[in-house]
Amino acid sequence: MKVTSLSSFPDFIPSRRSDFVQLDKNENPFAVPPSPLEEIREAFLKVRMNRYPDPTYKALRESLSDYTGYSCENIVLGNGGDEVLWILFAAFAEPGRPVLTLCPCFSEYDHLCSVFRTEQIRSPLSLSVGRFDLDHKTLLQLAKEHDPSLIMIDSPNNPSGMTIEQDILLELIEQVSCPVIIDEAYGEFAETTILEHFKGSKMPSNLFILKTLSKAWGLAGIRLGYGLCEKDLAHKFNSIRSPFNISVLTEEVARIMLSYREWMESRVYSIKFMRDRFIQSLNALNGWEAFPSSSNFVLVKTSFELPLVKRSMKENQIELKYPELPEYEGTWIRISIGKEEEMRRLLDIISSIGK
Repeated sequence: MKVTSLSSFPDFIPSRRSDFVQLDKNENPFAVPPSPLEEIREAFLKVRMNRYPDPTYKALRESLSDYTGYSCENIVLGNGGDEVLWILFAAFAEPGRPVLTLCPCFSEYDHLCSVFRTEQIRSPLSLSVGRFDLDHKTLLQLAKEHDPSLIMIDSPNNPSGMTIEQDILLELIEQVSCPVIIDEAYGEFAETTILEHFKGSKMPSNLFILKTLSKAWGLAGIRLGYGLCEKDLAHKFNSIRSPFNISVLTEEVARIMLSYREWMESRVYSIKFMRDRFIQSLNALNGWEAFPSSSNFVLVKTSFELPLVKRSMKENQIELKYPELPEYEGTWIRISIGKEEEMRRLLDIISSIGK
């Protein structure tokens, strides 16, 4: 197998300057508060780092069970959501059968299809005035025609920020036999989720819900992703993952932070408030259009040329993401929601472009 270089990873940046405002990775801008930090410090003093972790991660799965409302037996773990996706591809991607995704979608899906040499079938999002839409009939028809080994649906979608309607997802899950991965990495920022829909009831045998502590919980650096699914899918997943794929340090941090749910929810509320205000402010500027978002980022279209935008941001030490969306005209920018002063600074810079 050809080894992929770091420079070809979808969002890889060789170095990140600390003096730049970082609004390109969909990270949570708020640092962990002092109280849990002190608990983490004390916990680290007691961790036996010369011993392997419990390969079942029972204590961590119990904490996630308390948070999600799902049974421990329905929870599987990964070293970040990226490893969860990798294991799912290793478990279910089959030679000669494609993987079905949306278009556009999380760039890691494209990367994994390339690594596993799997054909990727894309169901396009349509762009109309002020919003993106999904033609569910096309999605269902593609699933029927191509008999995929995996279906990957990111909802909220990256980079559009739109949430796929639950009726569409439920119909898709019902009509196919292959695993349907609903990637809810940004679910805490959305009004409705499949996770909430199935809480307290039996999950479909082919449904896998992907979650992470990187976004709403602000723990991108510890690398913890997890999935919720029925027993057979969980067994298949665990038969492939490394027995010690989560470090004892990551486990301790996650367990402590999961007990601070009110802090997480307050940060999510703040990010959503700033997101909606930023969209409103940007849409008041000539030459700029911000699309509705159910995540912690906003997709923006501008009539200004990409080199001009990039140069302005570099001169002002702002890092943004510039997704390539050849299906649609215009210059496209994905902007993570940062702190209030960072978003105010960004708006001032955007207002000055072209003047």
